[in-house]
Amino acid sequence: MKRSCLLLPLLFGSLFGAAWYFFHTRFFPPADWIGALVFAFFTYLTIGLIQNAFRDSGDAGLIQRAGQPRRDGERIAVSGPIHPIGEPLLSPLSQTPCVAYEYELFHHERRTKTAGIQNFEDGGNQSKVVKDRTGLALIPSVVRSSYGDVKLLGYPTLNGFPASSNDEWRENAAQYLAKTQSEEDKITKAFSLVRELLTDDDGAIRKDWRLTDRTDFHQLELQEKVLEVGQVVTLIGPYSAEKNGIVQNLDLGQGGLRIIRGDHTAASASLRSGRVGGLIAAVLLLTIPNGILWLLLQRREQDNTQRGSNSIAVVRKNNFFEAVRQGDAAAVANYVSSGENVDATDDQGQTALMMVTDGAIAKALLEARANVNAADKHGMTPLMRAATAGNAAIVRLLIDSRASLDTEDPEYHRTAIQYAFDNDRSEVVPEVVMMLHDAGAHDDTPFAAVSGYFKAIHTGDAAKVRPFVMKANQHYWDEKPAWDAIQGAHPPDFHFDSGFADDGRAAVTVSGKTADGVNQTWLLQLVKEDRQWRVADEHLAGINK
Repeated sequence: MKRSCLLLPLLFGSLFGAAWYFFHTRFFPPADWIGALVFAFFTYLTIGLIQNAFRDSGDAGLIQRAGQPRRDGERIAVSGPIHPIGEPLLSPLSQTPCVAYEYELFHHERRTKTAGIQNFEDGGNQSKVVKDRTGLALIPSVVRSSYGDVKLLGYPTLNGFPASSNDEWRENAAQYLAKTQSEEDKITKAFSLVRELLTDDDGAIRKDWRLTDRTDFHQLELQEKVLEVGQVVTLIGPYSAEKNGIVQNLDLGQGGLRIIRGDHTAASASLRSGRVGGLIAAVLLLTIPNGILWLLLQRREQDNTQRGSNSIAVVRKNNFFEAVRQGDAAAVANYVSSGENVDATDDQGQTALMMVTDGAIAKALLEARANVNAADKHGMTPLMRAATAGNAAIVRLLIDSRASLDTEDPEYHRTAIQYAFDNDRSEVVPEVVMMLHDAGAHDDTPFAAVSGYFKAIHTGDAAKVRPFVMKANQHYWDEKPAWDAIQGAHPPDFHFDSGFADDGRAAVTVSGKTADGVNQTWLLQLVKEDRQWRVADEHLAGINK
């Protein structure tokens, strides 16, 4: 008995622990442990139903082997009429001669609410059953089977014995209870009762309990189960060769002592029906409550995720974003490998690809098919963010991943190259501007005007140069300039060094090698006329041999 009592809480604890381990990675507290507790409870009950079904199956097999020799300590089954060893009992309500009985007196109480407090009143449709008195009794008896007599020496569970009720029994009930000393039913006594029932080995026991202080027994409802003298039954339980009787087994896992109404044929049919019903009930008990539980927890998780708080998805997403910002490649790789959404957004609509500063992490995100053209709430794309930050490595990765070069944000109508050139958040990185320019981005920055200006000079065609200079200075190019000198002083191949633009004025510095092999640096000042940048002035800023 001790081992069984220890195994039951251990089983429940194991179910709870396993369920919590599964739930806590999927549901935000306290849903993880509440869900695990509910799951463990219904699964625990399911296991009990399955055990009972297998026990019914085993007991049905015992009935089929009823004629075999009986061995001490083994579970056996015998069928036949049951008779008392001595004088029979009289059941307290129906006054039926019997070897065992169980009775209950109870009433119904209707639920009401007064000022927010739940009360109970007699009567009503919606009611609670309240037991007032209950009891049981057993006397030593014997089952007279065709294979020999077997004593009943322990209190059995009565299977197939319906509870009967009759208003004419009220007087009998009043007389019985008037002369009966009933015990108060307390939790502290419940354990001693269980032990007494399980250790009884002489087949004689009687218990009467008082559960309430009501004395108006004529207003109570009555029920009684009776194991009548001479009734044909099937008795199943552990056999004691010493006592030639079936006794209780302290190991609850081996199955208790039970009496099934009817002979071996009826008992076998009852056990088969009970086995099938038990398995069906087990499946329903396992699937329906736990299925509803799963749907409720999933719905809660989804609702919290949509609200942006108190969900595992939100926690994982925020941890992912933090790992991206901190450059934690291992944490990012773990998130990506788990199949999570790499395009998840924060409250500003930003994805991880918009936050990344590390090239290796950006590459991992792109390999995980992160959306290169996603836009946040301000219409900023990953390329715009990287260009604004001047992160050349990430800009190159995005260009190679076919990011859109000419997307404009809806607020300022600026593209990535414009953010790269006119950057008020960080220093302009010329490499980024050149990278976007060379990739084919539509460029209307001051650098584009300078680039067009230098290339037009090397065509030797004044008509092509004039659109790139201020209108006030265009007359110079109408006076047949010295093309050889001008072209020799302006590098045909050059790169962007620095630039600044503000309020229609700009300054751009470029460097390159002239045809004579001289490295020159030019500073050009520009103004905006007719929505186009034009060169207003230029001078040689440096010569490096």
